[in-house]
Amino acid sequence: MFVFKFEKIKNLKKNLINIEIMKLNEINTQIKLNNQNLIELENQKKYLIEKFDSQIKINIDFNILKYIADSILSLDVNIKSLQKIIEELRNKKIAQIETIKN
Repeated sequence: MFVFKFEKIKNLKKNLINIEIMKLNEINTQIKLNNQNLIELENQKKYLIEKFDSQIKINIDFNILKYIADSILSLDVNIKSLQKIIEELRNKKIAQIETIKN
């Protein structure tokens, strides 16, 4: 009887640890996806900055420059937001690791 209950508790603990590890894997996946999105946004920003510079050299059309500048500012906001999300996920990852350790 005692051995059966002990095995049951042992299996339950193992299952709980597996669940926590799955949560950690999900957090890692989210971090990876958000990092990829961040790289894409930064590449878009770099492209728009180059386009802005080339438009200044070629032709000073204020409307085009304003549109490009607005797009760059919008990307900056998205980049900062994504960086904040990634930082929160990293903190969540640290907390999840501590949960698994305990």
